[in-house]
Amino acid sequence: MGPSRALLAAQRERAVALHVLDLTAYEVGNALLRGHVRAGAEEVATVLDALIEVCAVISPTVDDLREAATLAEAHELTFYDAAYVALAEAL
Repeated sequence: MGPSRALLAAQRERAVALHVLDLTAYEVGNALLRGHVRAGAEEVATVLDALIEVCAVISPTVDDLREAATLAEAHELTFYDAAYVALAEAL
C-alpha cells in the first residue's frame, strides 16, 4: 500500500485526523485546471468534494496569522508557508 492510501486508511480508522488550510481548495482547484494534466470542471468538483469529505478545513485566527508572521520572519519562510506551519503547530 502506498503512503497516500495508508494515510487515507488511517483516517478512515480514526487513527489520524487530516486537516487542510482553507486556501487548499483554491490551490488544488487551480493546479487541476491549469496544471500539466488539465482536468475539467466536473473532475475538479469531484476531487474537491472528496478533499472536503476527508479533511477538516481550518481557517486561521488572528493569533494564527500573527504566529505565521513571526515564523516567516524567524525562518525566512513565505507568509503562505508559515501559515501552514502555524496551523499545524496549533493542532
